[in-house]
Amino acid sequence: MAQASAWLDQLAQWQGTPAQYWQRLAQTAALLLSAQAAVGWRPAGQGGSWQALAVEPERAATLLAQVPEDLWLQARAEGVTIGTAPGGTNRLGLACLRIQEAREICLVCLLPGSAQHLAREMASLSALAWLPRLFERDRQARQGERDATRLAQVLETVGRLLPAGHFDRAALILANDLAERFACESVAVCWRAGEGLKLRALSHTEKLDRRSDLSALLEEAGQEALSQGLEIAWPGPSVQRAHERYAVLQQPGHLYTLPLSEPGVSGESDTPWGSITVERQKMAFTQAERWALRLYADMALQPLQHWHQRSRALPIRLGREIGHSLPQALRPRTPMGRRLGWGIAATLVLICAMPWPYSVTAGATVKTDTMAFVGAPFDGYLESSAVQPGSQVRAGDTLFTVGTRELMLERANIQAEIAQASRDAEKRRAVNQLPEMQMAESQVAQGQAKLEQILQRVKAAAVVAPMDGVVIEGEPGKNLGGAVRRGDTVIKIAALSALYVEAAVSEKDLSRVAIGQDTRLTLLAEPALTHQLKVQRIIPQAAVVDGDNTFPVRLSLDGQPGTWWRPGMTGVAKIAIGWRPLAWIATHRLIDYLRITFWL
Repeated sequence: MAQASAWLDQLAQWQGTPAQYWQRLAQTAALLLSAQAAVGWRPAGQGGSWQALAVEPERAATLLAQVPEDLWLQARAEGVTIGTAPGGTNRLGLACLRIQEAREICLVCLLPGSAQHLAREMASLSALAWLPRLFERDRQARQGERDATRLAQVLETVGRLLPAGHFDRAALILANDLAERFACESVAVCWRAGEGLKLRALSHTEKLDRRSDLSALLEEAGQEALSQGLEIAWPGPSVQRAHERYAVLQQPGHLYTLPLSEPGVSGESDTPWGSITVERQKMAFTQAERWALRLYADMALQPLQHWHQRSRALPIRLGREIGHSLPQALRPRTPMGRRLGWGIAATLVLICAMPWPYSVTAGATVKTDTMAFVGAPFDGYLESSAVQPGSQVRAGDTLFTVGTRELMLERANIQAEIAQASRDAEKRRAVNQLPEMQMAESQVAQGQAKLEQILQRVKAAAVVAPMDGVVIEGEPGKNLGGAVRRGDTVIKIAALSALYVEAAVSEKDLSRVAIGQDTRLTLLAEPALTHQLKVQRIIPQAAVVDGDNTFPVRLSLDGQPGTWWRPGMTGVAKIAIGWRPLAWIATHRLIDYLRITFWL
């Protein structure tokens, strides 16, 4: 009895495995009741035969087979009961140990002798019936403590993944933590790349050799687990050809690969992302360790996805965000729809990458090299004019005349003075007054000079065109009788034989303009016509036009200008720069602005 009491105390504080516990429970019951004892189980509520949980399975099975169904039902209802075995020769003591929902457990004792110790036997069976409940409670408490510790470790690892900053860094942190937690020699993290997987992290390894055979075999092992949708343990019963090839080369001892996949919604298949392969030399991975590894994999999937998306190229991230922002009705739901979407996206990318002709647009003005500024030859007033702006003139044509009435009166006065001085000189010569005669002759010469000057002015009163051209400014016919001063411009004439075009190119585009580039010109006077020109000269003289700093670029005509061209006409010039990708054409302004603003 002392040994039985010690065993009862051990059972009350049992720390071993459940299989060892059921064995010790049967041994304690046999010792306490001086009987044969066995512990069996069967599915809850289904009846059927019992399966032994203790040692000596054949002997235990024979004992469990003797329990009638009505006696089991009585024990199930009352918890503890003692009845007669079939045949009436032996007594059976039953203790219902239903501590789990999935199965019913029963302690069966083949009691010796008569029923004179029935009360003591019932008390012993009741005590034995309570012990498994204490064991299960303690076991669940220990399991909860282990689970809480494991969950805390998982959360600690996930907390280290969140600020990793890059996918490869996050994958390496995960691999190192798993290697430390599970005493693994090596932990590999593979992630999807194209149609397969790519090794992204290997525990305690900063630089990976992705071209080695080991890396390729690890990627194949991860792909094998993803393809089957199973966690693969090597050695194990599942199909594991890639694991076998890796094991032949590396001799890892034990391998365990977990697929990283995101569960699908609405009946869709799981989305594969990657795999985790752990290897340990000494011992296989237990069921509890596999459960913990799966918890690590499930909890780490979201941070890894986050850093994977953040590490991708900017166009891919933009495309993904645009796809997420689309209304649900526009999102493809079938594989064909996704292929069509990817096809459209690829077509757009191809179009953006195709070269297109690019031209710099600038305002253009028709100008001439030869200009004549015609003014009054002397102070006077306008007497007549037959020209107006736009009139074509030839060299020698009269443009306007200046009034000569005052000049004619002054000429008559000077002629009278000359006659008077001539008579005075003759008189002085007659009386032999030589000095006075010479003074009179000087007055005659001075009068003749003034007369010559007046005659020249009268001759120049009719102002003529100095060259062939067109009047572009001045309309003296509207100011007849108006005073004019010598040196004031009355009419401007532009020569039509020396026309050229000047384009005002923005400073932003000046670096792309070079001498000899082809240019197309369209004038506002005739938008339907396009004229071909070439860049002749870039003039380094800045001018502000409509708030934009521009530089004049002189354009030369390939042929003769139209007869209707006039200096001062305006239009639009497009200077051909060359072929550029459509994406560059659409974004180069923004890129230039960002470079200037942020000094990129």
